[in-house]
Amino acid sequence: MTDQVQAARHLGHPFGVNADVMNVALRNAGILEGEPGNWRPTAAAADWVKERELTNGRHPDPRQNPYFTQRKFDPEIIDAFGITAEDVAVAKLEVAAKRAAQAAQLKADRAQADAEYLASLNPPTPDTDAADSRLGLLHG
Repeated sequence: MTDQVQAARHLGHPFGVNADVMNVALRNAGILEGEPGNWRPTAAAADWVKERELTNGRHPDPRQNPYFTQRKFDPEIIDAFGITAEDVAVAKLEVAAKRAAQAAQLKADRAQADAEYLASLNPPTPDTDAADSRLGLLHG
């Protein structure tokens, strides 16, 4: 392992992709496991990954200081695990499809919430002819 380690976003620069896509490519290559926000290096990649636990530590209430793990990779991991531009393109399509599905679900959820809210503002009125038994006497 070299001393020059890089974050996933830097590994993605030569391929023209961001960290989201590169992390999926690393997962597909067997370097990472998990999902976005909860990535972990696999046992096969342990020697190629350096992890560091960090916190922003700026909030006066210690419960409000989120902890996170920073992962940096040996840049030679790309060649060692045989990650190609085609592999990254597959990861890019996977991320795009997931984002499209999330956007569609969000749009559907918002439409349902809007419909429920509007329905709560204008509750249906009961049919006055059927509900008032006195009206039947007037017509009879």
